[in-house]
Parts: sequence; structure tokens; C-alpha cells
Amino acid sequence: MTEAALTTSNGILTFLYDFNHAAITRNCDGLTHADSLFVPPNGGNCANWVLGHILANRSFILELVKEQPLWGEADGELYSMNSKPLDRARARPFESMLADLELTQERLRRGLENLSAKELDLKHEEGATRPRGAQLHFMHFHEAYHAGQLGLLRRMAGKPGAI
Repeated sequence: MTEAALTTSNGILTFLYDFNHAAITRNCDGLTHADSLFVPPNGGNCANWVLGHILANRSFILELVKEQPLWGEADGELYSMNSKPLDRARARPFESMLADLELTQERLRRGLENLSAKELDLKHEEGATRPRGAQLHFMHFHEAYHAGQLGLLRRMAGKPGAI
């Protein structure tokens, strides 16, 4: 597949990220901070880590759409891909992370609205492996994967399915 075949539009990306936002929000609705710290019995991360990981990745996504990231590198340290199991005492309050999700969504929508088709077709930095639009699609897929995890963790926390 050529890079030209990866051309996308900011309208499609806005739709996809809005869909993720709705899934994440529904899957987190009614979860308490204590619920968010439930660790699955056979291993895996808790909902607090998953949501924090989504937000940490949204910092990069916001850079891709030329918006100011909400979290700095230190903010997302506990939630990075290769982080140690989440220290419950250092976990961010779940409710504040949900508020941060709303802020990132506003910035993401604004950034996508302001990107031109040409900017989506160009690499966001020297050495990038794919054009900005393709990178945004990949990050959407990554976020959708974790949105699904939140649905499973919601059920494990004893809440009814939300989607």
C-alpha cells in the first residue's frame, strides 16, 4: 500500500475519535475510584491504568493535531506502556482523569478541525514512519482497543455492560 492510499480526512478522524470518546465515557460511567483500581484475577491492568494510558497517549495525539497536550511526560509515567503495575497509592483520582478526557476531546476536535488535508498527508516530524493522518488512524485503533478493555473491566467490577 502506498502512502497516497493512506490519505484520510479530518472529518473521518473526528468521527472515529468521537466514537472512541463515547465508548470510553460509557464504559467508565458509574465506576468509582475504588472500582477503577480492581485488578483482574488472572493478570492485566486495572481501569485506572487503562484510562491513564489512554490519556498519556492523547498527549502524543494532541501534538499530532498541533494542540497543547494536557499531560506532560511525568504525568503519564505511571501509565506508560512498559510501566510497572500501578501503585494504588499513586494512582490518579479516576474522576479527575474523566475530566481530563473531556478536555483532551475538546482539544482533539479543535485540532482536527484546523488541520488541512495536506498536513494529514505529511509526516509530522523527520524520521516519522507514516504520514500524520495514518499515525492518527493508528492511534485511534490503539485507543479503541483500550476502550474495549474498559468495557470488560467494567463488567469485572460488577457493573452492567454499557455498550
